Amino acid sequence: MSPRRWSAHTVEWAARAGYAAKGLVYLGVGGITASTALRDGSGDAEGSRGALSQALGGPLGTALLIAVAAGIAGYVAWRLVQALLDPEDRGTDARALATRAVLLISGLLYASLGLWVVRVLLGRASRSGGEGGGGADTASAWLLQQPYGRWLLAAAGLAVMGYGVGEWVKAVRRSFEKRMRSDLNGSTRRWVVRCARFGLASRGIVFLTTGTFLIVAAWTADPDEARGLEGSLEALGDTPWGPWVMGLVALGLAAYGALQLIKARYRRIEAPSD
Repeated sequence: MSPRRWSAHTVEWAARAGYAAKGLVYLGVGGITASTALRDGSGDAEGSRGALSQALGGPLGTALLIAVAAGIAGYVAWRLVQALLDPEDRGTDARALATRAVLLISGLLYASLGLWVVRVLLGRASRSGGEGGGGADTASAWLLQQPYGRWLLAAAGLAVMGYGVGEWVKAVRRSFEKRMRSDLNGSTRRWVVRCARFGLASRGIVFLTTGTFLIVAAWTADPDEARGLEGSLEALGDTPWGPWVMGLVALGLAAYGALQLIKARYRRIEAPSD
């Protein structure tokens, strides 16, 4: 096999393993959130780290986390390839560069999650993810201490909300379809599209909620107001009809996880050109 062909296969398998790992994480988050909703919203919701922590307590916990860690490494590599080498020919105009920047940030965030998983497996990190406040309010506190920190935090909140709106736009326009392989067709494709649109819309709600909390934290100069995925899910549970809202979002996040598993099988993966 030529080096170029080997490289293309490496990129493809890294991407597919990454989508599979991401799918398992979101299925876990959706399942735990649904369980919380069934208890009338009582109990704590969990983000990605919390879901992985609970998986570690299962009979195949260690093996599952090792597989997820390997998959996350593949996902990070794929995001970096997408952002830096542009194998999908997004281009270099303002919109394309913004998209590539988002891909790079996504890769860095998942790198942080992957490093946490490795540290947990090595016994060097707490199993409690602490996403409800933890990561979000720590980062917000650091940002508030910087020059123009409140403005920077507000801008971050707006960016997160913008990403949430972008998820809705993808759901409405069905832009995700253009990167699916042609052998995904018929009734299977229709169900995939429904699953994808529901999942993207639900994820958009979570990002809008998270961004709102960041803006509130900036407005009040109080980092404790900032919340990550876990805290945003709990906030949805505190709304009127909270358990129903949380349950619906939980199903959506599980659908988003299923979409990632579908991507692992049917997404077109473009290797970078020489």
